[in-house]
Amino acid sequence: GILTLRDASNAGVRGVEILSSVSVELEVLKLLKIVQQKYLSETELEKMLETCTKYQVTFPSFRTNLILGIINLQLGKYEEAIELLVESDRLEPLNYGYDDQDLAIEGWLALAYMLQGNFTEAEKYCAEFDERGEEFKNAEFLTSEIERILSKQKSE
Repeated sequence: GILTLRDASNAGVRGVEILSSVSVELEVLKLLKIVQQKYLSETELEKMLETCTKYQVTFPSFRTNLILGIINLQLGKYEEAIELLVESDRLEPLNYGYDDQDLAIEGWLALAYMLQGNFTEAEKYCAEFDERGEEFKNAEFLTSEIERILSKQKSE
C-alpha cells in the first residue's frame, strides 16, 4: 500500500471538503439561532436567504432546509416554506436527536400550515409541539410569532 501522489491529493481535497463542511455547519448553526430568536427586516431575510441557499447547494441538511423554510415563511412564501420544512422534517431523524430542532421544525410547520389556512395539518404539528414544548429553547419567539401572525390575520 504505497500512497501515491494522487491519493494524497485526493485525501487533501477531502480534508478541505470536511473542513469547509464544518465551517458551513457552524455558520448554519449561527443563522439558525438568529432566525429563531428575533425579527429581521426583509433586507436581512433576503441576504440570509441568499447565503443559506449557497450552503444548501453545497451541504444540504435539515438545518439549511429549516432556515430556508423559516425565512420563506417570514417573507410570506408559504408554499415554499412548507416544502422546505417538510424536507427538513424528513432529514432531521438523521440528526440522532442531537438537539431540540425536531420541535422547531414541528412548531414552524404548524405556523406555516396555519398561515396557509390549513388548520387540519397545523393541528397535527401543534399537538406534538404542545406536548414537548418545554424542551424547546426557542419556543418563546415561535409562540409570539404565531400570536403576532394570527392577530395580524384577524385585523386584515
